[in-house]
Amino acid sequence: LSLFGAANLRSTMLAATHALLLSQYHCPPSCHNNELGELLDRFCSDKGTFWQSKHHYHTAYHSVFGSIRKGVRSILEVGIGEDTAPSVAAWTEYFPNAQIFPVDFKSRQGFDDRAKPGGATAGVAKHQAKFGCVYNASMWKHPRVHLTLDTDASEPAQLQRIPNLPELLDIIIDDGSHRFHDQETMLLTLWPRLRPGGFYVVEDVLVGALPWDENHAKQVSAQFWRSAAQFGALLGAILATRRRLLLSPGA
Repeated sequence: LSLFGAANLRSTMLAATHALLLSQYHCPPSCHNNELGELLDRFCSDKGTFWQSKHHYHTAYHSVFGSIRKGVRSILEVGIGEDTAPSVAAWTEYFPNAQIFPVDFKSRQGFDDRAKPGGATAGVAKHQAKFGCVYNASMWKHPRVHLTLDTDASEPAQLQRIPNLPELLDIIIDDGSHRFHDQETMLLTLWPRLRPGGFYVVEDVLVGALPWDENHAKQVSAQFWRSAAQFGALLGAILATRRRLLLSPGA
């Protein structure tokens, strides 16, 4: 075998071994136990069971969305993670009729440069392939995927400029900076774009220093209980408002 052929064979064998192990052993929460978990693991998403943070969010997501996923028409997710965007790839398959709107702080120029042959994105995909994962590069040309970059989710004006969004969204997922105050800002800004009966998800509500932002401890830790109370009161008021809208005649 050539070096190229040997590398391909090794990658294929690793992927097959990974799939076989997951199919033979039932070990929730350490293995995926539903269709969404399989997709998240296939694309190396930390929402799944084994990649990086191993959040196992598939269990919660599938319990909520599993029975309605074919009826979902629009999803906005802030934060794509690696340029291989594992969760975007998973959502595209899991919600077969939905328009997917991924949004990220990354620059378009940097994203495109890394995506060039032999660039950093290829390196990430090669590393993920060692664990049996797949990079679905074709999703960026998929007619249902609408990527928006150069967007700071902590700036309401930038969130409001996301192009081509429908007037109301079925699902909004905040997987962005994980900074508490950014999450507040996003909720205030994007909640009016959520349709009545839709779902707004905030992933990873954290306090203290973050690996990528030590100042977060100063922003949140000393003020956390006051901020948490404000956040809870804000969310309660918004939910009450939405409830009135749902119950109002002709709403």
